[in-house]
Amino acid sequence: MIRRSTGSVLALATTLALVGSPSALANEAPCPRGCADHDLRCLRRRARCLQARGRGKEALGELKALRRKKTGSARDPALTRLTAQAYLAVRNTFWAQRLLIDALRLRPADCQSRALLAWIQLGQGDVDLTREAIQNAERVGCVARAEDRARWALLRARLASVAGTPVALRAALDRATDAGRVYPEDRALWRSLRRQSLPRYQPPFSLRAELAAGYTSNLNANLPLTSSLASSAAGFGSWDLVAAFVYPSQRLRPAIEVGFKGQYTDNVNEALSRDASHLSLNARPGVYLATGHGRYFFGYRGELYWIAAGDRYDDHGLWFFESHRGEVELELSGGTTFFAGFGRRLFRRRGRDRWEVDGGLGHGFRFAAGRLLLLAALSLRHLQSEAAIFDANGGSLLTALTVALPWELSARVGVSASLDYYGDAPRVEGGQEVGRGGVDLAIKVNTTLWSPPLVAGIQLGVGYQYSWRRTKLLVSFPYEDHRLALRLRWSLRADPWTPAVAPQPPRRHVPIDYGLGARGRGRLDDERVQDLLRQDEAARRGSSCVN
Repeated sequence: MIRRSTGSVLALATTLALVGSPSALANEAPCPRGCADHDLRCLRRRARCLQARGRGKEALGELKALRRKKTGSARDPALTRLTAQAYLAVRNTFWAQRLLIDALRLRPADCQSRALLAWIQLGQGDVDLTREAIQNAERVGCVARAEDRARWALLRARLASVAGTPVALRAALDRATDAGRVYPEDRALWRSLRRQSLPRYQPPFSLRAELAAGYTSNLNANLPLTSSLASSAAGFGSWDLVAAFVYPSQRLRPAIEVGFKGQYTDNVNEALSRDASHLSLNARPGVYLATGHGRYFFGYRGELYWIAAGDRYDDHGLWFFESHRGEVELELSGGTTFFAGFGRRLFRRRGRDRWEVDGGLGHGFRFAAGRLLLLAALSLRHLQSEAAIFDANGGSLLTALTVALPWELSARVGVSASLDYYGDAPRVEGGQEVGRGGVDLAIKVNTTLWSPPLVAGIQLGVGYQYSWRRTKLLVSFPYEDHRLALRLRWSLRADPWTPAVAPQPPRRHVPIDYGLGARGRGRLDDERVQDLLRQDEAARRGSSCVN
């Protein structure tokens, strides 16, 4: 039943991806009609709608017809700017500039038209003309408002970027930030220039939360014990919270990440098994080193793991292990990430205390204009324990494929496999020891269908996970598990240094289209190899269970 249901969900998602697209659905809605000559917002919405549907010449013709109704100084400068942007949409920069130059002869203090002309000249690579336009704007008083000062500082920063002068870029961007307010559309330009001024930039604050509730057919799955609890089904709830801060300096960036992850199980027949609830707390302070070819991370990671099941010495919940390790990462500009770690893990049962070293690499691939994202990571490890039976060598392979579907849905399929070889562990068959040494193999398949972002960016999902483990070693146990769950996730990225948006743009304001707005519909948000590794810590910590 579970396999058939999962197959139906995936088949439906595939069908949706093949038969439709968000843009096709959007085309069904008509563009605004009957806009009054003075209704600038309606005229702009209609022009952008027509341009999005490949009818840019039609939009341009309508705006030109409106301009011909008046001549000379009676012409609305806002309509002129809108018509100039319509020329840009059909790749006619000559007439876009011609319109704006003529308008400035009539109104030299038209600061918005000056800014649009400077942006067009900069896009044409006319560095000298752009520099002259910025100087002229300052002479005619185009920096009286805070948002205007920010805009011209941003144009200076963009000019420095084109000219290849990073010091001037950072200085101009600082001036834009100090202005305190920007036009709504200028925020996207500020963020773009911020990323250019800080190699491998990431927002200083980030927070991710994922909650799940559902059913598991086997409480034993992924527990860190050497022997299983009595197998039984149960309801469960789980949570995964991660918060991080990175100080956005030029090269050395202090950082800290904290996490709180756990699971609560509700077994209706408590006589069959002990409580399989558990939680982990971790912290990872460190420092990033940003360079032209990539970004390094050097840090410490500490973790505490608590389990409610207890052990043979104590039936109550207990701290099962703690770990202390150093970690190094190198994230290259091309998308490849190398990672390594070394440290000590201390268990309640001292014979399992061990040194561990691991390392690996991962890469992210984007296809179909960003609508398909594939992440893959491979890691190898060596575990050296106090008791030789727990010594192991192994590796993990992790993959995750995320596909953007119509109606802003997305589907994610993750597959992980872990293999460990214990050279001195007793091997058991039929309850009898038959030798020493063997492998511990675990495979996990996870599928989730996510909703579009809802209120405050919250997403809802429904998922199925299959886990399978086979071993004949005394230090571990086999299991098979099916899990169905409803999920909720929310994420936040924030830069407190981002300038505020001006509360009231000038009358007849026409936003400049920098080509840096929101992502196209259906394009997936950024996800990195590090996110994949956090979701399946087996890639770093070793062993096919939690440890």
